[in-house]
Order: sequence, then structure tokens, then C-alpha cells
Amino acid sequence: MLSSLLLQFRQAYPQGSLTSDLLTIHDGLYVVRVCVGAEGVTLACGMGTHTDLTQAEDLATKRALERLGLATLDPSSVDEAPPTPALTAEYPVKLPPRAAVPELPALDPPLESDHETLLPTMVSSPIALAVPPAPKVLSLTPLAASDNQFTDDFIDLEIGQVAPIDLSDIIAQTDVELQRLGWDVNQGREFLEKTYGKRSRHDLTDDELLEFLLYLETQPAFGSA
Repeated sequence: MLSSLLLQFRQAYPQGSLTSDLLTIHDGLYVVRVCVGAEGVTLACGMGTHTDLTQAEDLATKRALERLGLATLDPSSVDEAPPTPALTAEYPVKLPPRAAVPELPALDPPLESDHETLLPTMVSSPIALAVPPAPKVLSLTPLAASDNQFTDDFIDLEIGQVAPIDLSDIIAQTDVELQRLGWDVNQGREFLEKTYGKRSRHDLTDDELLEFLLYLETQPAFGSA
């Protein structure tokens, strides 16, 4: 889950930050890039596409954090503590018999006194009691509920206008993906010639280069099942 990745990132990099940029809108898909940084140094970047802007941002954030070396936690992998067995007596406990209580002798009736019992005169005047002051009620501002509170703390998504696409950055991202897939130069050139009729990434248009990167990101890593 994305929340577990963000929690691990916050623990590993307390001063870290995530920056999100909307690169372009391609065929109805939002293309978002998220970069992970700490102390002014960019550690990893990831890109994501989706018809929903928030989903594209979450996908890019997940890829950036995974490239940083963080992994999602599976809640089912956490072992549940076995229930505590109820304590039962193996053998019945026998209580000792109650001891007999001796009877007390009857008390003599009180002696009558010829003198009247003198009772102190009760003061009828009210007694002033010190009342403690009422406690002050603090005005608390309720926290706004959010399903992705860690994302709100870190990510600054700039959606006012589409950021210009840096072709060198996209080419660098394709280098990372080609290395992840285990492709060599000949495999990459063969794919470009077959798909676009071009031998180099530098000959691709902006849309073709972006499409090539998105294709690489959807492919499984080299050696994965």
C-alpha cells in the first residue's frame, strides 16, 4: 500500500520530500512525475499515467519510492498472536468448613437516667462553602480527515499549468527502464525500428518518446516470474 511506503520513507528520511509535476496529458491520460529528495538531493524519480490525476500521482509516487529501495508491507504476512488459553482448575478445590461462631451473651438493658440528655444546640446559620472555579473549555479545531495523510504532508503537486517536457529527463528514464528489463543496445534499436521505423531515441517525436517510456514501464523486470 502507498501509505506503508510513505511511512517507511518518513522514518528513513525525516527531512525528505516528494515533488510531483504534471508533465503532459497524452491521449486523455495524465502523465505525472514524482521525485524523491532529501537535503536538496534527488534520490529517485518515477512516472505514472492514468485517466484520473490522483491515481496517476499515486502510481508515480509508488514507483519512485520502490526505486528508492522501499517495499510495500503485506498485512497478511504479519503473524497474529495466538489466543490466550483460558485458565481452568484441573482438580476441584475444596474449601475448609466454616468455624462455628460462639454466641455472644445478651446485653443488659441500658440504665435509665434521671437526667435529660443534653444535646448541643445546632447552629442554623448556613455555612459558606468554597466553590472551585469552573474549568476553562479549550477550543479545539478538528483535524480534517484524509485517506492519504502522508501524501498531503510530502507531495506538492503543481497542476496550475502543464510543465514543459524535458526530453533529456525522459531519455534518462528510458535508460533506467532498459537496464531494469535487461535490454541491450541491439534490442532497443530493433524495437524502435519495428515500432516507429527509427533507429535512435533522439529521432523520436515527443509523443513517440513518451509512448516508448510508458511501454517500458509496463513491462516486467528481467528475470521476474
